Order: sequence, then C-alpha cells, then structure tokens
Amino acid sequence: MKVRILKAFRAAGKEYRPPGEVELDDEFGKRLIAQGYAEIAEAPMAEAADEQPSAANSDFENIGDISEVLPSSAGGEGIQFSIDDLQGIPIVILDVKFDKGRSGKLEGKPIAMVRIRKQDGDEGWFTTWSGPMISQLKQLVELNALPRRAKIEEKQSGGGYRYYILTSAKAQARERQ
Repeated sequence: MKVRILKAFRAAGKEYRPPGEVELDDEFGKRLIAQGYAEIAEAPMAEAADEQPSAANSDFENIGDISEVLPSSAGGEGIQFSIDDLQGIPIVILDVKFDKGRSGKLEGKPIAMVRIRKQDGDEGWFTTWSGPMISQLKQLVELNALPRRAKIEEKQSGGGYRYYILTSAKAQARERQ
C-alpha cells in the first residue's frame, strides 16, 4: 500500500516525515491511516483511467468497512487534541474505546481513545497511554458513568516519569468565584 505521510513518526527504528510517499505493508499502512499519521496516496491518472466502473460497482460489497480499520467512534471524529493542550481545562468525556498500541514502544501496551467536548463546544478526541488515567476511564465505563465532566492533570512519579489523571472539574469552577 502506498501512503502519504501527514505527521512525523518513528517505527521499527526508521523515521518517516512529511511530505513523503512510501510503500508499506497493508496492515501497517491501515494503522497509520487510522491513527492520522498517513493517508492513501492517490493512484496515478493512467491507472484510474484503466479501471472500469462496472468492476468497481461489482466489488463494492467485497471492500472492507471503515469499522474494520478504525477501532471505534472515539478516535477520528472531530479535532485531534493533544493531551497537553487539554490540561487544566474542563472537558466532557463522551466515549472511550480501549485498544493496544500497535507499533514502537507502545506495541502491545494499553491505550485509550477518548472522545471529548470542550467547554467552548469543540468536539474531538485524544489518545492516552497513561496507566492511571486508563484505570480511571475503565472505571467510568464499568459504572456506565459517561458522559462525565473532568479535567486532566499531569503528575510526576518518584522516578521522574510523567503521567496523567482525571480530576474534578468542580474545583476549577470554585477557583473562579
């Protein structure tokens, strides 16, 4: 599969940077597209002219659905937020989907894709691999407690690692009064 790189990333010891087109394994290419790091490179015009519309229509039902590539509605809808940009501001957690990292240092580790709405009405999502936040999100899902207001706070472990947790959005409202 030929993809166009949209955001810089590193995989298997190799760096990929925009604007570039590379040939990748289909599964890996689909993951990059789902995570917003790449898009399918357009087929050259000569190839497009050779395709017959009747063949495309007959194969329509045999082509995979977006739900087979994208893990859920939590990721990919609206604005992709950086968790750092959301720190300390009230958000509403609308939906959460859990998955495993698929490449690099996150391969096989738990991740969460969190669909949110900010106080100004902007809707979007962010991805986290912070263990404490994932535990909190799992509890919210188990309690069927979504949507829920919260804010994100960065913490530092004794070993110097940073992680994120969810805290009450009410405390921020009291600070403004």
